[in-house]
Amino acid sequence: GEVLMGSQSSWEPDEKPEHKVSLKSFYIGRTPVTNREFVRFLNGDKLKPWEFISSQLPVERRSISFYDGEWVCSEELECDACSCESWLLADRFCRWLTLTSGRVCRLPTEAEWEFACRGSEGRKFPWGDETNGMADRAWLWRTWSSRRPGKIAVASFPMGATPEGVCDLIGYMDECCSDWYSPEYYEISPADNPKGPTEPSKQREKVVRGGLAHDYQGLFHRSQYLGVLPSCYVPMGWTRNEIVDAIAPPPDASHVYDRLGFRVVVEVEE
Repeated sequence: GEVLMGSQSSWEPDEKPEHKVSLKSFYIGRTPVTNREFVRFLNGDKLKPWEFISSQLPVERRSISFYDGEWVCSEELECDACSCESWLLADRFCRWLTLTSGRVCRLPTEAEWEFACRGSEGRKFPWGDETNGMADRAWLWRTWSSRRPGKIAVASFPMGATPEGVCDLIGYMDECCSDWYSPEYYEISPADNPKGPTEPSKQREKVVRGGLAHDYQGLFHRSQYLGVLPSCYVPMGWTRNEIVDAIAPPPDASHVYDRLGFRVVVEVEE
């Protein structure tokens, strides 16, 4: 299909120019990967406790723990989106899923993510162009701060799904894309199946899409919103001022960025 990427009306220069791209068919996860699915990966790929630093977070912030030789998640958190803590672990999950499923699984490109969100008709939001009832469509700031404290299960806002049924594309998690980030990439992007720059910049930034519930400005939850991940373990409210390797795991639990998630793309067999 085709999707119109970017926005000419945005004041962010890296969202310009608005341009049309054509994509091959693909499948994308209805929701972000959940804690239950991530625990299967952690146990199946036999990760050690030091390979998933989030298990060392304080109990009140911890979704997944290493107990008696295996990874576990409490039942009430199984259906919450997992915090993968680094782009590297999200990519490793996809590689593991490829091996275990026999299908090619990977992170979505930025263009695929935007197509899933906007559709070929270029919606402003996943559900369409309407702004009424936003609090019932996505986990936005006023929803997070007043009515639904803490984390919530995926697909808790069915009114915010796309016409195709894809949920939680905005207002829930920052979601990893496969692309390296370049502020000028939209100016040189190929029209067919763009995959981002072939080489990282010195900053080694990765593209993230979606926006957090904590990003209370409504503009962060438009379908066109582009974010960058200078580090997969910066504290809440990341900025581009501190540049480190985007694929590195956090050095310790105090640096875990616990609102980074991802969803999986499965390639269509030709």
